[in-house]
Order: sequence, then C-alpha cells, then structure tokens
Amino acid sequence: PFKEKYMRELIDVLDLSGCRTGQTCLRSDAHKLGYWHATVHIFVYRFRENELQLLVHLRSQSKDLYPDTFDPVFGGHVQAGSEPIATACEELSGEIGITVVASQLQQGPVLMADKGLDKEFNHLFAYHYQDTDSLVFLEGEVSAISWMSVAKINESFLRAPSRWRPSLDEFTAESEFFAQFQR
Repeated sequence: PFKEKYMRELIDVLDLSGCRTGQTCLRSDAHKLGYWHATVHIFVYRFRENELQLLVHLRSQSKDLYPDTFDPVFGGHVQAGSEPIATACEELSGEIGITVVASQLQQGPVLMADKGLDKEFNHLFAYHYQDTDSLVFLEGEVSAISWMSVAKINESFLRAPSRWRPSLDEFTAESEFFAQFQR
C-alpha cells in the first residue's frame, strides 16, 4: 500500500529549462519514460564542537526508490501544481516530524540531475536543526537516523557507494550549497 501511494502521485512534466510544460503524469511514468520533473532535497544540519553535521537517514525498506539505503537529504517529488518551498516544508513534517515554515529554510540552487530515466531538477534547501526539535519517524519513510560530519559521509560513500541514495558526484555537487554554513 505504501509504494502504491507514490505510484499514483501526479507531478508536473518540466522542459529542459525546468519550466512546467502544462502536462502532468504519474510519478511512476516520469521514471519509466524519462520525463524531467522537480524534487526537493533538504539538508538538516547542526554544529557540534564547531563541526558541521548532517542528519543522515536510512530509507525505509518499503520505499519505491532506493529502499534501505542511506541518504544525506530529506525530500521528495514536487506534486503537480505545488511549489518546491511548500513541498520542502511538507516533506520535513512527513518524514521526520519537524514542522517548519518557509522562512526557516535556506533556499539554495536548483541542480539538474540526469540519471538515465530519472531526470530531476533538484531544488536544494537547508534547515538548521534546533535542539528543541523532536524527531518522529513516519512508517514507510525513515528506518533510522544518525548525525554525521561531511568527512564521515564522504568516507562512507567511498567504502560502500551502493549503500547510498545519491551518487558521490551528486552529493559533491550539492555539498557546495551547504558548505556555506561552515563556521
């Protein structure tokens, strides 16, 4: 049932400039047919002993894409007619139970990611984790979490790349955005 929910989601088809074409399709069809579409990637970060740490999660085994892999970003597909910032707020709430408003998110660049039939415009966001935030894993989304330094994430990518959702190249490209938060 959880996977089926995602297969029925409608998303906007985008052109090569990242603009809506006026067409929508099922999320599953976008991945089968190679349609460009929008996603959000949210880096949840904090500082411990002057070190930037990212909240990494283990994706649930029931996820339709990249199940049971580690992921340094939270996020998802932008639904048809929705805006990336609204999707980012919804995804943080829906995946780990953090309620945020748009002004609490730092907005980054939009990066194209052509992964064969999975063609995405990734809208990057960052959220500075507050110690008062409580994390709640929602069934079917997240199995476990861990705070990791960027160096540890890179080491883990090199040791076991198949255990991670993005490729090392994709993570490296996106890391330029959150590098600005280094103290």
